[in-house]
Amino acid sequence: MQAQSKHIITHETFLQYVDKICESVRGYKFDTIIGLGRGGYVPSVYISHRLGVSKVISLVAKSYTDDNIRGKLNFLQEPVLTDKCKRVLVVDDIVDSGTTFSFVRDWLTANYPTTEAIFVSVVYKKQLIFPDVICGYVAPSDQWIVFPWET
Repeated sequence: MQAQSKHIITHETFLQYVDKICESVRGYKFDTIIGLGRGGYVPSVYISHRLGVSKVISLVAKSYTDDNIRGKLNFLQEPVLTDKCKRVLVVDDIVDSGTTFSFVRDWLTANYPTTEAIFVSVVYKKQLIFPDVICGYVAPSDQWIVFPWET
C-alpha cells in the first residue's frame, strides 16, 4: 500500500492562498462572512480583515456522534441570520467530500432564499458533490493536508 502524500501548508503559503481567494471575490460586496467550524474559523478571520467585512458568524455542523459514529449532518446550534445578511461568504479550510458545503447551501436556500452565497475554501479536493468552490489550492484527492495551526 502506497503512503499518502502530505502537503504541509506554511503560514506564508496559507496567506498566499487567502490572498488568492480574496482577489477572486473582491468584486462582491459581502455583508457577512460565515466561518465553518472549526477549520474555517482561522481563514474566515483573515479573509474578513482583507475584505473589510466586520460581521463574522461561526457555524458548526457535525456528523459524528459522541461515540465517533458518522451519522446525519446537523448543526450543533442552528444559526439565525438577520434580514441584513443578503450577500454572504461561506468559508472553510478544506472541501473534501463536499458534504458540509452542500448541507449549508441547502440550509441557506431553504431558510434564506433571498440570500446570495459564495463558497470559498483554502484547499479544495476535486469532487462532484460541490463543484462550485473558489479556493487557494486544488489538492489531489489522496493528499493529506496539514495547516499551520495543526503543526
